[in-house]
Amino acid sequence: MRTTAKNIPIKDLPLSINEIQAVELSYGTQLDQIIQRLLQGYKVLIRCDKGLNNFLYPILRKRIKRVSTEFTITLIDGRVQQEGRDLNRIQGMLSQITEFVRGGVLASQLAFMTHLDLLSTSQTNLSPEAKELIPLLYEHPHAHFCALVDPSFPLPKALVDVFDFQFELEGVQREVLADLITQREARALDYQLFDPYLLYPYLSGLNALKLRRLLSSLSLQPEASPLSKTSGQEALRSLREQTAQQGDGLELPQVSLQDDIAGYEHLKIRIQHEFIDLALARLRLDDPEEIKMAESLTPKGILFYGPPGTGKTYFAKAIATALQASLIVVSGPELKSKWVGESEENLRRMFRKARAASPTVIVFDEIDSFAQARGSYQSSGVEHSMVNQLLTEMDGFRSNEQVFIVGTTNFLASVDHALLRPGRFELLIEVPAPDEKTRIDLLKFYNQRFNLGLSDSLITWLGEQTSEAADTLGNPYSADHIKGLCRALKREILLKKLVIKEEVSLREYEILDVMNREQTQVTLTAEERKVIAMHECGHALVSMLLPRTSTPSRVSIRPDAMSLGRVYHNQNRSRFVYTPSDFQDEICVLLGGLVAEEITFKEHSIGAAQDLQQASLILKDMALKYGMSPLGLTSHTAVSHSSQPSRAIPQLSEQRLAELELWLNTSLETLKQRTKVLLDLNLQTLNHLCKQLLAQDELNAQDLKDLNLVLDKPS
Repeated sequence: MRTTAKNIPIKDLPLSINEIQAVELSYGTQLDQIIQRLLQGYKVLIRCDKGLNNFLYPILRKRIKRVSTEFTITLIDGRVQQEGRDLNRIQGMLSQITEFVRGGVLASQLAFMTHLDLLSTSQTNLSPEAKELIPLLYEHPHAHFCALVDPSFPLPKALVDVFDFQFELEGVQREVLADLITQREARALDYQLFDPYLLYPYLSGLNALKLRRLLSSLSLQPEASPLSKTSGQEALRSLREQTAQQGDGLELPQVSLQDDIAGYEHLKIRIQHEFIDLALARLRLDDPEEIKMAESLTPKGILFYGPPGTGKTYFAKAIATALQASLIVVSGPELKSKWVGESEENLRRMFRKARAASPTVIVFDEIDSFAQARGSYQSSGVEHSMVNQLLTEMDGFRSNEQVFIVGTTNFLASVDHALLRPGRFELLIEVPAPDEKTRIDLLKFYNQRFNLGLSDSLITWLGEQTSEAADTLGNPYSADHIKGLCRALKREILLKKLVIKEEVSLREYEILDVMNREQTQVTLTAEERKVIAMHECGHALVSMLLPRTSTPSRVSIRPDAMSLGRVYHNQNRSRFVYTPSDFQDEICVLLGGLVAEEITFKEHSIGAAQDLQQASLILKDMALKYGMSPLGLTSHTAVSHSSQPSRAIPQLSEQRLAELELWLNTSLETLKQRTKVLLDLNLQTLNHLCKQLLAQDELNAQDLKDLNLVLDKPS
């Protein structure tokens, strides 16, 4: 076996290799260890593909004879004749084992069992044959046993415990790859040099026989030309397609990180820089030591977290595409089983399949469904065992093994913390709901893909409209929501085209109708519409009057999933630096609806409830978190300014609570009077706004500007 170099002259490679040689070269060190244990009197279990069975027996027999000529080996393969008829394999194996054990076992005798897994097909219950076999294996203390079992067959623990040592013969080491490829096969990839670092990722999980059979297919490819690398690339692509077919449920995705995923530029840069570039570094490096270093530093696991529908799984497919990796997408329920131990075996089987088709990206979709924090009341014994098995698999990766794990979750806090340690899910990447720029990028992408014909200004406007909740559950617009909206717009365009028989383009109000079509339809009386219109106009007008607030971009009284009316704002002020004056102006805007109702109708409706709640939250934060009140600079971080309902106030003395309550009520009343003064000075404008809104159902930024309002603003 040679030490792997980056590039090996093809003339130094073997001319031919038979299957026996391939097995010995691939597993020589392990075979020597197996023989050493057997000669010492231990029972040995070998896990390997059944294709190796017929080769391991003659190889081990030859090697044992080389060490000890007195040692005899009895082959137990179940092929037995009794009373002139062939017994079935299971009966034959039991008969052979019984005869071996009870026929007078010597210290120099070894029983070699090629199909132990056939005696037990259940991992949970012992089959009748296994119940008979286990006492036989324990019956003679000097009996030497070597048994082969296919890794895909589960064995009961009671049967596994019979054996003192276990060995796995799976995959090959990169160091032997140059000894397993012939000159003709290598020339199909490159006319002069063989690069094991280029080829190994596609073969690392194959056993020696499968590897040789795939490599021999290269001899059918045309040899690479010194003037062109095209033939070599075609040969490598053909080989990759064959290795990707080594198991069910595998796919070779075609998703470009740059071309097929719109927006999220900072995420794409991070994924490309911190993961993909490092994983592909081995292709650009020449020094084997530098390659090994790059491989050891490449994260083996990435965890994407964020709200549903943001494209976490799609990012995983883009990663697999960039690495030319096969992809396995699996969810927790697919792996779980009601039988003890089968869930862990499902995980082991999946990782074996991934190694055989490497490079492979395994995606655990909604990983929290089985990898919840151990010790939490939500998880059970099954989940505990599955987490332990997943940790074992991830910790057992070889540095040059091209199997990568991607997890996705909507609830990062519920994932077991042991999975988040360095060396496991080493990169934690949040995929948030898209901000306005990302929404616009997504809209441009789908506008082109679905040929919607939306103008840039309409796309920008639509990006602003999608700033609120997308559904009745209050979920923000995600990439999936944007795609679904664009599909709905395309259907609307096609339907209109069928009716008027010509090309059509949608206008703003038609797009809004499509956005709200799936929402619950609400029928309002004329009096209710007037109250809602006056309320929203109060908010909008105060926003226009106060310089420290965001200006309104749209006012609507079209009911949607979250409200009967709404004012949309441009983010034209700082989101990071707030002063007491900024907070006070924001509270005045919140109180604008209530005050407008009281001015017009002499009382306010229940529509002011959320506004009062939010205004109270801001005041509590000013007093208890930011030190912006006469109560002092003490900060209580348990209270946080948020659009969510008020949290419990931290433990305060009765006197401090009374002072806080007095300040809250006084401040609210003072700011309410300030808001009333503003609206009284602009009452004519308020009524005009309300009249226009009732007539149109909606006023956009241009409508507000065209009104040419004369506002009496505070000095």
